[in-house]
Amino acid sequence: MRINLSAQSINSTAPYAVRSDNGRFFTFYTRLGQLYEVGFVEDNMLSDDGMIYQFFITNRDGPPHTLDINIHKTIVAILEEFFRMTNMSIVYICDTHDGRQAARQRLFKMWFNSYPCKNLYRLVSRELIVDNIPYYVNLLARKDMPSLQSRIEALDSLYQTLLEK
Repeated sequence: MRINLSAQSINSTAPYAVRSDNGRFFTFYTRLGQLYEVGFVEDNMLSDDGMIYQFFITNRDGPPHTLDINIHKTIVAILEEFFRMTNMSIVYICDTHDGRQAARQRLFKMWFNSYPCKNLYRLVSRELIVDNIPYYVNLLARKDMPSLQSRIEALDSLYQTLLEK
């Protein structure tokens, strides 16, 4: 199932101006001029029903020089639009390219735990170590999603399979 989120709706609550050409990939600039890309890609890792997307966050200009709460608020606005428009789940895998995946995981969980409506969502996190490299995988879905339990079971099954390799 293809998603098409409204940048206009996101911009009604996001502190940074969000742009999108297709309703799945979004860009915004921070007050320091850093370019962020945020988006959703269909994911068949946990299901092939088209109802799960992998979510990504990329800072094209490297790590921010200061902590910027408006980055968090902008990303939350994008996620809120996703969950408002769909009854799907997302998978967020912390990027490992620079070895800072543990910091990304802590930040993602801190953002989730500080979210005022977190009681509406279920966050399931798993850590997998492969060749001494930790990978953090997060499943996020609304608690009222009909297939939530099967998504969690699929995540646990995949986790067990990967642990056995």
